[in-house]
Amino acid sequence: MSVLRCSLLMSLAACGEAGPPLSRLTQAWAADTVARANGPLTRTLILAGLAAELCASRQSVPLVDLEVGSALPVSPALGAVLGQSELHSIDGALGETVVLVYEGMDLSDHDVEWLRLTVMTTDEHFQVEFDPLIGDAEGSTEIARLEGFGQISISVDLGCSSSQALVGGSALWVDDEGRRHELKLPADSEIGSDLSFDGAVPWLPVAGAVSWSARIEGQDRSMTTEDAAEILVDSQGNGKWPVTVWGPDWQGEGLSAIVP
Repeated sequence: MSVLRCSLLMSLAACGEAGPPLSRLTQAWAADTVARANGPLTRTLILAGLAAELCASRQSVPLVDLEVGSALPVSPALGAVLGQSELHSIDGALGETVVLVYEGMDLSDHDVEWLRLTVMTTDEHFQVEFDPLIGDAEGSTEIARLEGFGQISISVDLGCSSSQALVGGSALWVDDEGRRHELKLPADSEIGSDLSFDGAVPWLPVAGAVSWSARIEGQDRSMTTEDAAEILVDSQGNGKWPVTVWGPDWQGEGLSAIVP
């Protein structure tokens, strides 16, 4: 083999000597991608589970009847994940639409968080638009002054109950570096079925898949989960979800950690 040919192949085969296989680099990229996607994926599932519970309880606990200072009308398990939130304001004067703003949320690492929910019921769906907001250092309660770090749209089939809810939608989260994380529920809107929640673990679906995408270190990366039936759940309700990750010219596998 010529010296020139040896130099061109050195990074892969070191001219006959074992070198670091390309799969190691691929797996490192895949692990990095999964780690970055865990937070946005977990937060999206929490809000999807929240929408499912609100849909199931809408008859027994009408949102327009909620009082300022009250907690979210959700299960104890989901309430514990969301933090000690209280209803700050409610506006039900928009016909079929109700706007609720909760303070004291716990969706990310920000010290002060709010969540605005715009809820609308159509003939077929219970629709919730979520706007997570960051409180300012001065402790302002003027909603217009709060900074948003995501836009999440969740639609629940009106046939929802506490034991079954079909959920679809999309999410956009902006992290502290200004990076956009985009998610779709289900992963393939054309052939995929909506996510199914059975309420056992409010933030974990039992069927359906989710996709995620973002630009990381100059690469367009994407991730798609396996069907939710493959999620491994521990006694604390934490899940490990098998995923496939793609980059510009590589593919890897991993386990996404769903830990609220």
